[in-house]
Amino acid sequence: MGRLSARAPAVWRIRLVAVWAVISFAGGLILFFQWVVGFVWLIVFSAAILYLLIYYIPAACKNVRFTQTEELLSLHSGVFIKKTVLIHRGRVQYAKLIQGPAARLYGTASLLFYLAGSVLWLSELERADAQKLQEEFCHDTARVSPPADPSAVHAGKS
Repeated sequence: MGRLSARAPAVWRIRLVAVWAVISFAGGLILFFQWVVGFVWLIVFSAAILYLLIYYIPAACKNVRFTQTEELLSLHSGVFIKKTVLIHRGRVQYAKLIQGPAARLYGTASLLFYLAGSVLWLSELERADAQKLQEEFCHDTARVSPPADPSAVHAGKS
């Protein structure tokens, strides 16, 4: 059974701190103009961020796992509400590998599976594991091969 990278919580924490900095700046502007509302905003928002940093992110990373068979990829996730998603190889249109700055720093990558009508995201795998999964799923979808002799295509048209 596959799991997220051990460095996934660090990447998620960096993203959360970046969001916290932007929203705290907005709270600071509110504090400048209306100090009571701004102070309450900063206290409530900081408490929510601390909860996410200390409890939710480690629990979310611990609960994400995937299982791969020859025909299916099974994704299990959730902290409060557990969710299982089954992806059939034949339904995957393509798989896209994504790396942001924090993910590059820690050597992780995310995989997006584009299915008919939806997109599923498997976040913060080890880069080598993500590339292997992407190649396995894209290998099944790329069955059309170019002609062996390009001149044969032009000869057939005339």
